[in-house]
Amino acid sequence: MWRKASTKSMKSYEKVNEETGEVTNKYLYFHGMTKDYRFDARGNGSFNINGKKPLLDAKSMPVKSFTFQPIEFRIFTADMFGRGRIEQWIEFLFVDPKNIIASICFNSTNVEPFEQLMKEECIYEGLKITDLVITATPQQVTSKKDPEKKWAIVSLTSELANPENVIEMTEFCNDFKPFNKDLAKYPCVITMSKSAYYDSFEDVLKIEYQNQDLISENTAI
Repeated sequence: MWRKASTKSMKSYEKVNEETGEVTNKYLYFHGMTKDYRFDARGNGSFNINGKKPLLDAKSMPVKSFTFQPIEFRIFTADMFGRGRIEQWIEFLFVDPKNIIASICFNSTNVEPFEQLMKEECIYEGLKITDLVITATPQQVTSKKDPEKKWAIVSLTSELANPENVIEMTEFCNDFKPFNKDLAKYPCVITMSKSAYYDSFEDVLKIEYQNQDLISENTAI
């Protein structure tokens, strides 16, 4: 989809081809389809794409940390991926280095570090998590009850995002309401989310689960 440029109607997330006057979005997004990034908490912890392609650094080695700027998020409980149990999850949408709208989830003990970050760096400072650029670094922990059981918990650092990027991505989200339809199919209880993301999920859930009992207790920010 494209149109001819008009400075009066240009959105902050649009770009112009100087030769043709074509106006397109800077970000690649198809309705309900996000690029699937994953965190594997087993062992030392690792990041990959779609569970198959490891994220590598400039030296073709697995990345030791993952940096992203959230554009949408939700905290919720659900039984997902056939795990057979209700767990707490936090899902983020972000723009990856190729300007593709992407998503990543963290669950169980890896939700707490993000909740702590929101409390200390956002609520206390009058910010939103979408105002930050977050770096997640896995650190291995060992079960006190079973020394053979090891997994990774992310350690987080953050810095303020470029305000222009925040405005641009907020406008994009308000207009397109991006979401991950693969995760929207799971009945869930949403406890906190960015308001635009909650609205998009509510629209999907009304369609997907109109014949099911779905509880949604939301705190939208």
